[in-house]
Amino acid sequence: DPSDRDAVVKQHEECIKEKKIYDRIHRIRLADGTTKIIHRKGELILDEHGEPVKMIGTTQDVTEEYRVQQELKENQTFIRKITDATPSIIGSYNINTGKYVFISEGLEKLLGYDPGDVISQGVGFFADIIHPEDAAPIMEKNAKALEEANASPDRNDLVVEFTYRMRHKNGNYR
Repeated sequence: DPSDRDAVVKQHEECIKEKKIYDRIHRIRLADGTTKIIHRKGELILDEHGEPVKMIGTTQDVTEEYRVQQELKENQTFIRKITDATPSIIGSYNINTGKYVFISEGLEKLLGYDPGDVISQGVGFFADIIHPEDAAPIMEKNAKALEEANASPDRNDLVVEFTYRMRHKNGNYR
């Protein structure tokens, strides 16, 4: 593709000059006008004086993988926009790492807290703001959910809903 050509040539020349591995994903345009995404990797062969004499490598058509990757990114963005627009707190918790991987903006809209606080503090954040009367039932339900998840480690579609009171940043419970 003409818009990629200069950068591709520049990186190729830089790899030869600095004697480093060439690794680049870029577009090409076929004779019929079709655009493909290719991944090229190349390694230099040096002579007895350490000077490059040739480059060997591979070129792989990654057009379909790139398309799927772009589609996934678009879907993730769309899902994030939906979750952030709903008047609820939506989170995703990885039971294997013990960390939250996503908290919607609903946390800030409904309770006044920054979602980044949950990501950095983990479950301890919620433990501090859950109404004391709701803590024991939640822990019991959570333990059952973990037991079920551990009994079926190949399942990654387990969804558990919790309803309980939490303290707003201003001190009131909701």
